[in-house]
Amino acid sequence: MIIINDNKDSIVISGHANFAKNGYDLVCAAISAIVFGAINSFQSIDEKEIKIKKNNILIKKNKMSTEDKIRFNMMMSQIQTVANNYPKNIELKLN
Repeated sequence: MIIINDNKDSIVISGHANFAKNGYDLVCAAISAIVFGAINSFQSIDEKEIKIKKNNILIKKNKMSTEDKIRFNMMMSQIQTVANNYPKNIELKLN
């Protein structure tokens, strides 16, 4: 299961959807595309604010510009859409 933990200062995305075997997992591919697309679009966040490890992504939100907050909210809206369609594979923890 992909677990997305969004709190005041950061968001952590971890796990694997287990919808299908690696390389064929539509849910993981969707979340990866959404998250990495957003990360590529952030302009005010430097590399120290984003940590990417195997099956774990941390994005610190405290230094986001107004424009990056809009991008972040768009990312979360897209994630919510996928999570609504695959509730057995994605758990959202929104604080």
